[in-house]
Amino acid sequence: MRLVHWIAILAIAGLIGGLGWRYYQLANAPREPLPTLTLQTIDGLPGWESLATGRPALLHVWGADCADCQGEHILLQALRDEGIPIYGISADELASRSRTYLEERGNPFAAVMRDVEGQSARALEVEQFPTTFILSADGEVLARMDGPMDVVVLRNRVYPILEREYRRAR
Repeated sequence: MRLVHWIAILAIAGLIGGLGWRYYQLANAPREPLPTLTLQTIDGLPGWESLATGRPALLHVWGADCADCQGEHILLQALRDEGIPIYGISADELASRSRTYLEERGNPFAAVMRDVEGQSARALEVEQFPTTFILSADGEVLARMDGPMDVVVLRNRVYPILEREYRRAR
C-alpha cells in the first residue's frame, strides 16, 4: 500500500513540475526584434507606421491565392471581433488583388500593407503562407505559427501568450 502512495505522490509532483515548467516558459518567452520590412500601402486600406502599438498584436502574412489563407480568413475575423489587433502583410504582386479580396470577404486587419517583391517575407523568413507572428506591445516577435491557425493553436499558443502580454502591458 505504501508503494501506491509513493507512486501517487511522484505523479502529482511530476504534474506540478510540468505545469510549473510550462508557466515558466510562457512567462520568459524570448523576444526578437522585428526585422526591417519593405512595405507599401494599398490604396483605400489603412497602413501603419510602426508595429509598436502599446498593446500585443498579431502580424499575419498572407496571399489572396493561398487556399489556407482563404480557409483561415473567418478565424481572423473572429479574432478581430474579440478585439485582438491584427496587422496584415499581403504577398500579392498586385495591390488591387489584395484590396478586392478584402472587399469581397471582409477586412479582419487593423491595417494592411503589401510586401515589395517578397523582401519582407524573406526578412521574416516566411517559407509558407499563411504565417502569423505574435507581437509584444513594443513590436517584438514573441512567437510564430507557420501555416493556418486553428482552434487548438489559438487555445494552446496564441491566447496564453497574448494574455501574458496584456497583463504585462498594463
